[in-house]
Amino acid sequence: MRAESKLGTAKVGLVSLFALSLVSCASSSATHPRYAIDSAAAKREWSNGARDQIRDYWNPWDLARAVRSGESSPGRPTTVLRIAVQPDGTAPPPEILRSSGMSALDDLAVRAVTAALPLPMPPPELLSGASPVTFDLGFRVVGDEKSNVPPVDDTQDPFPVITANCEYKTPGVVDPLEVQRTVETYRREVTTCLDRQRGAGFEPIGEVTIEFVIAEAGSVYRPIVLKTGGLTRSLEGCLLRTMSHWTFRKPTGGAVKVVFPFRFLGGQPGGADFRRQQLCATCRPE
Repeated sequence: MRAESKLGTAKVGLVSLFALSLVSCASSSATHPRYAIDSAAAKREWSNGARDQIRDYWNPWDLARAVRSGESSPGRPTTVLRIAVQPDGTAPPPEILRSSGMSALDDLAVRAVTAALPLPMPPPELLSGASPVTFDLGFRVVGDEKSNVPPVDDTQDPFPVITANCEYKTPGVVDPLEVQRTVETYRREVTTCLDRQRGAGFEPIGEVTIEFVIAEAGSVYRPIVLKTGGLTRSLEGCLLRTMSHWTFRKPTGGAVKVVFPFRFLGGQPGGADFRRQQLCATCRPE
């Protein structure tokens, strides 16, 4: 009888231990609030980096003709894409969640994502096996109703929006040799970008053509990559961020657009091509 009692006690203890184990597993499988916050912060930081890289390859000046041709289009046409990024930073063509109403604008947004690949790899806390990590991104064109539009606006929508002001025109002129000389004065900053690549084990040999606007005050507005070959996305991004802080001699007659090819053969940049034309003349009725 005592043996049966002991056996029964042992069984109860075993069942209790098993139940406790189930409770522990259930509590550990639940998402901890702190983990959710950290994961959200990681996704925000990562998606912001991906967004900035895509922005470097979105050419807003090509949008002007499409905006002008879409007389019945909304005043602030916006394309919203859903981008699914694989663990290695690659991504299939993005899904168009919301069309701007003009296929030309939608196509330019899709092409910008494709040109920017590979994107930064998602952080480990966002990965679930081989499943992609998705985020939404808007591309918006505004007119002269808002002259000082921010390059990225995340206050009006539940997702970040890259913006371009198609009323930013360039009627001025500039001396190509003067621009060349100014670029030479920033050689040390360009070399810093090159050294970072060498530190990562990559010797930059190739060419990238960058288009930017020299504003009336001489500051650089909206540098973008027009064409590239043989270089890394991180080097191109470093050049764009560096150029955003450069200052040139004030152009004559207003802002001017510059197309500048950086050629790297042993780290030496050189070459320039200048075009005098209005970037967004087609935004206004003729």
